[in-house]
Amino acid sequence: MSKLTDTHLVILSTAAGRDDGTVLPLAASLKLKGGAVTATLNSLLKKGLLAEVPATPDQAAWRQENDRPLTLLISDAGRAAIGVEVEGTEPDQSDPDASAQTEPPSPSRDALETSIREKVAALSTAGTKQALMVILLCRKEGATLDELVAETRWQPHTTRAALTRLRQKGISISRTVEDGRGSVYRILEASE
Repeated sequence: MSKLTDTHLVILSTAAGRDDGTVLPLAASLKLKGGAVTATLNSLLKKGLLAEVPATPDQAAWRQENDRPLTLLISDAGRAAIGVEVEGTEPDQSDPDASAQTEPPSPSRDALETSIREKVAALSTAGTKQALMVILLCRKEGATLDELVAETRWQPHTTRAALTRLRQKGISISRTVEDGRGSVYRILEASE
């Protein structure tokens, strides 16, 4: 899959942060207009990161087909692309080694993710660079300062300050040194 742009990441992280997974309305931080919106969303559809479904009356319509409104939802592939675990998925039973390769999530990790989601919802608006940063830090592999800088397009000192602000807001962030990567930051637990 081709690399996702910052705009793609913001769209996907905003949708992943919504209970129903809807893409629309787009985050206010995005400055896309008209044809750029259509092109960007079509790109994500073509990559399989979004799914087109019939819209309910309370959902914003993406387009009309045969007088029926359609909306966009983030797909499981879209969630996986941004490192958000897909709930309720099971390993492919056609692969005999699949169950051995995939460990079930521990109850403490589920509770952790719920606690983190609640704190993130309280501290940042979905679709912001801060929310993107939290998504990167929640990944199993975590994120290096260089990776956070590249994705947010912040200066290194601003990125370090954002890490400090997250800690001040009750998000516990660990820093470990890994061979080949250097300092790696991860969200491990949510403080009470």
